[in-house]
Amino acid sequence: MTSIIKRVATGPELSKSISYEESRAGMRLVLEGLADPVQAAVFLIGLRMKRETDDENKGILQGIRDKTKTVVADVDELVDIADPYNGYGRSLPSSPFLPVLLAES
Repeated sequence: MTSIIKRVATGPELSKSISYEESRAGMRLVLEGLADPVQAAVFLIGLRMKRETDDENKGILQGIRDKTKTVVADVDELVDIADPYNGYGRSLPSSPFLPVLLAES
């Protein structure tokens, strides 16, 4: 984890990209609790500040998928509700209200 942090957390201009496998391994360390909480925060914030590459995002996603259980719903239709956050929006999240509205229609 230290090697990864040294590359991704040196600022937006000096940081270096990491590979798919390194980002996957880093995320797994975070989720398995093997990374110190400060290291985990620096890893994730460092990636965000340097702007993640596609390989880094894919590795993080795969690391999450490796540690989570996938459930398949046996339904005809499924609505996925989320409030994406870009770091700038300052508004009331709408997702808690949407199920009620959808149930009424």
